[in-house]
Amino acid sequence: MFGRYLSAIFATWEGKMSGIGSLIFTVWAAFSSYFQGSAGTSRLRVYLWIAAALAFLFANWRAWITQYKRCLELETELNDRRAKFILLPTINLWKFDSRIDKTVFFFLCKIVNQGHPSVVLGYTATYRIGGHVEQMKSYHLTQPYEIEVGTDRLVIENKDLLTNKTMEEQIQRGSSVFGRLLFTLEGDRTAQIQAANFAVKFEYLDYLGTKFTADYVPDPEPIAQLIFHGKEKVLQVKQPSPEQVFGTPKQDLPEV
Repeated sequence: MFGRYLSAIFATWEGKMSGIGSLIFTVWAAFSSYFQGSAGTSRLRVYLWIAAALAFLFANWRAWITQYKRCLELETELNDRRAKFILLPTINLWKFDSRIDKTVFFFLCKIVNQGHPSVVLGYTATYRIGGHVEQMKSYHLTQPYEIEVGTDRLVIENKDLLTNKTMEEQIQRGSSVFGRLLFTLEGDRTAQIQAANFAVKFEYLDYLGTKFTADYVPDPEPIAQLIFHGKEKVLQVKQPSPEQVFGTPKQDLPEV
């Protein structure tokens, strides 16, 4: 390492001393009486030492600038090789499961990669309500889980979870993946969810350990019908009325 430093310094320092610097002093010493005689030789020696010192300092600065620019180039190249994930949590389905005394959250999410292909190693979620913060628990499903909304029943399987879709297969640059993020909280959080006064912060990592975050803020409007991804399994619980399918019919105006 020290040898590389000396090589970089000497290359710049030698160029400065053997180039324009030495030429100036040679011409000056040849045509100026200021450097004639023993006194002039002493003066020339002092000036040469000063010039060498200045050239040495300038060589250090040039060597540092060269290495600094190279470091910036390598850092830019490395950053370009990192993933740039953007997580977009949209719809939250939830259910209080009295069997386990937990509120189960299923966030429908889309993750987009704007950088180098990579995998997502894990997701965590933090539940915030007022000044209170709780860590949500994530787990895999051992069997299909069903949630009813209106006339539809969503059947969520382990393969539908975003954690499984992005942990083993790389997300390519410019690609996106849809899936559910499953988290739970202890107890019945129905009142908090219906009041929409909470927020969730997601954190996730790529294989290099780069941390990404995303925030979810609930919509105060209740979910009237099931919103799902096209590849999810949806069953019809009961036959919907024509109004639910086509909307409320327009009433004829009375004749005047």
